Amino acid sequence: MNQILQKLVKAQTATKSDWALYISPEVDKLPFEIQRFDDPYLPYMRAIYTATRDLVCTYVLDFGAYLRLGAAGAVALERSIDLIGDTHVVILDAALASIRYAGLWEETAYGCDAVTIADAGVLWAYQGREDRAAFLLSSGAVDSRITPVYWTVQRMFGLGTQRVRLLPEDVLFKARSLDFEETLRTMVLEMVGG
Repeated sequence: MNQILQKLVKAQTATKSDWALYISPEVDKLPFEIQRFDDPYLPYMRAIYTATRDLVCTYVLDFGAYLRLGAAGAVALERSIDLIGDTHVVILDAALASIRYAGLWEETAYGCDAVTIADAGVLWAYQGREDRAAFLLSSGAVDSRITPVYWTVQRMFGLGTQRVRLLPEDVLFKARSLDFEETLRTMVLEMVGG
C-alpha cells in the first residue's frame, strides 16, 4: 500500500486538492454535444478530465455504469483509465464480493489503482500489491483506524492518514450544458473553494 499512498499524496500535492470526482455516466444525461458520438463515454471522460484535472486528485469510475453499454462501455472504461494515466488516483467502484475478480486491476485488465470491496471476508485477496488499494465499503462512522476504507455515507475515502472527499455525484449532470467543460469547471471550482 506504500506506493499507492505515495501516488495519492503526489496527486494531492500537484492539484492542491483532496477532492475526487465520481463518474457514473448515463447516455441520456450526457451533455448534448457528447451524445452525438456513437461511443460517447470516452469523449465524456476526455471533457471531464480536461475541465477538472487540476482541481481533483482522484477519479472514481462506476464499473456498473460503464458495463451498461456492454463491450463499448468496457472499452471506454479501459481507455478512460488510460487517459487519466499516472497523474491521478483511479478508483474503480465495483463493490466486489468475490476473490475471482482480483485480476480486475491488473495491467492486462483495467489497470486502475484501486477497487472497492463490499465483503471484508475477501479483502485479503486484494492486498498483495503495494501499488494498489482495496477500499472496504463502510456505512459506519469515520474511524481512522480502518484503512483503506470508503465511508459511503460521508462520501470519503481513507488511505492511511490521507482522506479524499467526493464531490456530489450529480455535479456532472448539473453541468450539462452547451459548454459542458466550462460549466463543469466553474461548478467544481465553486465546490472545492478554488
